[in-house]
Amino acid sequence: MSLPAESYIVETRTTAEVDPHERADFWSEHVGSHQSRMGYRYARTDDFHGATVRQRTERYQLVKFWSDEVAYSRTARQVRQDPDEDYRLLLPLSGEIVLRQDGQEARLTPGTGTLVSFAAPFECLQDASTHAFVLTIPAREMDGPLNRKSPLATGLDLSRGLGRVVSSMIGDLHAERDHLTDAHFNAVSDRVVELLCMLALGDDRPDGAGQLTDVETMVRRYVREHAADPGLTGTSMAHALGWSLRQIQLALQRAGTTPRDLIREERLRLVRERLQCGDCEHLTITDLAFASGFSSASALSTAFRQRYGVSPREMRSGGGGRDAVVRSAPGAAPLTAGGPPHRGPAPPLSDVTVVAELADGQPPGGRPWHRRTPAAAGRPFPDRIPAHSRVDVTAGSHHPCTYGENPGRCWAGNHGR
Repeated sequence: MSLPAESYIVETRTTAEVDPHERADFWSEHVGSHQSRMGYRYARTDDFHGATVRQRTERYQLVKFWSDEVAYSRTARQVRQDPDEDYRLLLPLSGEIVLRQDGQEARLTPGTGTLVSFAAPFECLQDASTHAFVLTIPAREMDGPLNRKSPLATGLDLSRGLGRVVSSMIGDLHAERDHLTDAHFNAVSDRVVELLCMLALGDDRPDGAGQLTDVETMVRRYVREHAADPGLTGTSMAHALGWSLRQIQLALQRAGTTPRDLIREERLRLVRERLQCGDCEHLTITDLAFASGFSSASALSTAFRQRYGVSPREMRSGGGGRDAVVRSAPGAAPLTAGGPPHRGPAPPLSDVTVVAELADGQPPGGRPWHRRTPAAAGRPFPDRIPAHSRVDVTAGSHHPCTYGENPGRCWAGNHGR
């Protein structure tokens, strides 16, 4: 049965809830209810002790548990009768866990962890001093990145670097369990899985081009999610993600940017979206600056004008800025922007097949604009298009225009041929 949209649940269970002689059976039923069918072998069944704190949503489940000595097993028959493709990440906080799967053995102590597949038989032994986390991860979240890498039952170093970040994030998820929502729990779990995939593949020290691309992707995602934090810097990102600042700088350098520029660009995008959002009309420019990570309204206005060619106030009042885009007609092959301008006489307007739209959906205002050609009459776009817009023109056609003090020139490039 599927859970409702807001499905985040926290529950605590303990063997103290039942009589001593019923506790082993209680534990077997309780663990089996949220971990699939397994076998249990107890060192003693007359007065078994154990407890769990369980957090779950429709996508993820995190359980912190402790118990007396017990051995868990999952046989080939149980795998067939109760299929479960999801993975479990085991992280002991104290004691020792021994896992055997696929002919491999992993001895787990604090600072280590392992991935377990419930789609294959295994044996898991824990001693009486064990406290641990077990995170259930949907198979679809790991099969692609891991490429079904086998065997999974090998130790992961969670004592330093990226592994320590993974361990800390899981600990924080548990510590803040009563203050999270469905979205919060899933978002942090998603990040844990992304980092875990890199760790399992040995990418915790990225140096190669492919690995740096992964770092860039994760850094960009982190900046999008934390752009409004005024304390966001390259150093704080490196600390949060478990890499060195130099690794992050190298990854972004390959993409032609820096941590500082990426953060500024994301904050400007955030302001731009809020300027166009009806629900944010009550916010002043100063409010938007502080809510988007800028230190002041003047710092925002300076950066915003450099980026978009208009001030935040002008954009809010209707100025589209220089990011408005002119696009070629459907099916046309656009020419590359930046080529040589057209200098010859204007061809017949009937040859022009330009279709325009403003990228930000704003009406024109406050800037020099291209005139709309008669050939585009009746098309659903504004009468005038920004002079600094990027123009893509159908191959083989012409685009007569007036641009500032340079009549006959157009930034589309190569469109006069």
